[in-house]
Amino acid sequence: MPVVGTHADALRLSVASAEVRHLTAVGTVPGVVIAAVAARNGEGTGRLRCDGDELQWQAPGSSTWGDVQFVDAVNDAEYLLEDGEDRNKWIRVDVYPDYLPDGAAEVGVTLTDVRENGISNDDVTASEAAAGDVTTHTVTVENVGTVTLSQIQVWLASGVTGLEISDDGSTWVSPASEASALALPDLAAGDTDTLHLRRTISASADSDAGVVNHLGLSFCGL
Repeated sequence: MPVVGTHADALRLSVASAEVRHLTAVGTVPGVVIAAVAARNGEGTGRLRCDGDELQWQAPGSSTWGDVQFVDAVNDAEYLLEDGEDRNKWIRVDVYPDYLPDGAAEVGVTLTDVRENGISNDDVTASEAAAGDVTTHTVTVENVGTVTLSQIQVWLASGVTGLEISDDGSTWVSPASEASALALPDLAAGDTDTLHLRRTISASADSDAGVVNHLGLSFCGL
């Protein structure tokens, strides 16, 4: 979530629905940064395996390693690692090959700490997908800093589909970059605003383990 401002400036996005929660990961191997975690993993300790240019993920409670993901031995890149029993239990990682350990390494990754800055497609049921359901959510945007925040803009991360955002719940847009972002009103210290989200569930959403709908956010402190 890119932020423009001073260290004292801060916005908090908070939601009530469990459907818009992501788990954070604690613990990894050198050279592998866990960037996102599917909520369907659930809390607990999963396993991350690294052996040279091979990575694998095993979700908490699972007994099967996911398919080997071969990584570029030279260039930094992002990869999706899936569990062997349920492909909708995945983690997305940034890999820095210069720092990968020599030989095999395996660590426990504890999934914990709800992080409320995204919406995921990983908990859609087959019946919902078949029905093409449309779900709506509201997110409270709160200025938890000490100065007025202006130029607040929200957009969707690259590759997001089926998601729209609105500042009033009636006019919906799907900005794909900061250049076309939805603008929110200025917020004085302690003030809040409401961001509306609408998701149209596609026919393949229940089995699409690679979609995470992250919101991009930028703002300036006055």
